[in-house]
Amino acid sequence: MYPFGYGLSYTQFEIQDIKLDKNRLEAMGDVLVTAKVTNIGDRDGDEIVQVYVRDKEASHIVPKKALKGFKRIHIPSGESKTVTIKLPYEAFSHYDTSLKAFKVEAGDFEIMIGQSSEKIVGSKTIAVAEGVIPKIRVGQKSGYFNAEDENRTKKWDYLYEKGALEDVKTNQLEDASSKYISYEILFIDPGVYVNTWDAELSFKSTSKNAVLEASMQGVKISTYKVGNKKTQSIKIPIPPEYGKPVKLKLKTLKGKIEHESIKIFPPGGKNPFVITKVIEN
Repeated sequence: MYPFGYGLSYTQFEIQDIKLDKNRLEAMGDVLVTAKVTNIGDRDGDEIVQVYVRDKEASHIVPKKALKGFKRIHIPSGESKTVTIKLPYEAFSHYDTSLKAFKVEAGDFEIMIGQSSEKIVGSKTIAVAEGVIPKIRVGQKSGYFNAEDENRTKKWDYLYEKGALEDVKTNQLEDASSKYISYEILFIDPGVYVNTWDAELSFKSTSKNAVLEASMQGVKISTYKVGNKKTQSIKIPIPPEYGKPVKLKLKTLKGKIEHESIKIFPPGGKNPFVITKVIEN
């Protein structure tokens, strides 16, 4: 019944002087969209300025317009304000199934400013360079359209750099006196996207009050109250890159645990496989 972005208001707004800070956008750059917004009604109010993008000559099917940025501003009656919305390079991308990655196709894109998806008040054209968006595969999808996210230009390697995830890293694992074992696992591409793989730890023995901490490449996964169980189901995050071995470290926080093996259940109907320990301290 109503177009996307539609909303009632006690006042009216006018959007003028739409500008881009550049005519050409290079790979992984940003473009600033500015516009003058005037409250032409007799009451104070808020306006939500919306920015839509369209690929003018795509080689594939694209939306007529796609929302890529917006900003709410409060403007007193009779006054004007300039709104600035930053569009990152990723806002012009599409998912390329052959590359299995987000890609930007070189060409002209139309940047439209509107008060709803139907009420477009102006547009500008920008030339965009071709490029592939860096893959950040472990829990970092939301950065694609956040131009302020400092991680969006990084590759997956940053996830395991020292201090990159200091808020979830654990220093206990570096304690030489601590009891831990580590399994080395080589993940293969299952052909489907998942956040985690299922796994099952098997123990030779555990004490009644046993507690276990699991981490991968120094990044904590979770803590488990094992008790006197013989098995423990866990979820393992997808690795940063298939085809490269990663180490799953299991540290005993409380009680006694004697490990036996880990069973991995790949998604996509692949057969499960068992790994025995490779490192013990």
